[in-house]
Amino acid sequence: MTEYSYDRFDLDKALLPVWKAGVIYHESVMFMEGEEEARLMLPAEEIYEVRSPDLQTVYTEGRDYVLRDGSIVRCPGSRIPVMPLAEYYPDHASAPEGSWFGADVPGRQAILYSEQPVFFSRQPGVTYRPAAPWTGPVPQKEPRLERFVRKAFGGETARIVYFGDSITTGRNSSSWMGCPPYAPAWYDMVTARLRLLTGNSRIETVNTAENGEDSRWACQHIDDRVAAFAPDLLVYAFGMNDGAKSPEEFMDLTCRSLDRVRALCPRCEVLLIAPMLPHRRVKGFWGNQRLFYDVMKSRTAGREHTGLVPVTGIHEYMLRRKEYYHTTGNNVNHPNDFLSRIYARAVLDVLTDP
Repeated sequence: MTEYSYDRFDLDKALLPVWKAGVIYHESVMFMEGEEEARLMLPAEEIYEVRSPDLQTVYTEGRDYVLRDGSIVRCPGSRIPVMPLAEYYPDHASAPEGSWFGADVPGRQAILYSEQPVFFSRQPGVTYRPAAPWTGPVPQKEPRLERFVRKAFGGETARIVYFGDSITTGRNSSSWMGCPPYAPAWYDMVTARLRLLTGNSRIETVNTAENGEDSRWACQHIDDRVAAFAPDLLVYAFGMNDGAKSPEEFMDLTCRSLDRVRALCPRCEVLLIAPMLPHRRVKGFWGNQRLFYDVMKSRTAGREHTGLVPVTGIHEYMLRRKEYYHTTGNNVNHPNDFLSRIYARAVLDVLTDP
């Protein structure tokens, strides 16, 4: 056991900001059949530990893996799991219904999808010291959210409503799937950290997210899913299911929701989350999501008491080095535990001083 061991879910270690941390804890990777190397989010100078997804097995350097040119390399005969190509790209004619989507990959017709721990169980975590700095987007504290922050730090009752799509229901966190280490969903990590940071147990939360929904549905449910709970802060997290919309249409609908919130709850502040990206190799999900952030930023720049979390850009930066399947929970459009930690830290950095 070392000071860098990650043998249980640890909120403090989990929420270290990767954009400036000297150590990155339990970053997930996945080895595909035929691949011996997995790139990390940042090149590694030193690997401190590699653990199984459930944190129960510590893999041995030299026997299970080695560090080479900043990446982790799986040794022949390693205990580290591998995803078989035949499972990842199944025969769509014989694969069970609901276990695959069409693949946008030359020579492949189907690609694996699962809401069960199929991907999680093959994603070991690497704890390492980066050899290079983070040069991607860095979330910045938003001073326009001072009313909520003042109540939270002042010991007053401060209510958050989390309102979004399936990512905001907690899919596919290990706690949602019922698997060790039972890491909380991103919004529960945000709430837990805020309570610890402020010493305020009166920070209340309501989660009204709904699987599969989009910004048009959100417009229709501001009254019953947001205003009915009189929040001090609305965390609005749609966009993943809006890929077929233009950025302007998405923001028109989003602004309609924000205007309705302002009319019904004039003291409520709003934190928008620009979504993570869907898997580009899966047919039917990749669209305009990557274009939303710029329009979200420009359309909210003049809005009082409104902030924006740049998850899109952070995820895009991660994908420059990492394959999508390293940090997904379902291989289509959900985060795993590691990417959920990124969500949570980004939200916290917009709300508070890191």
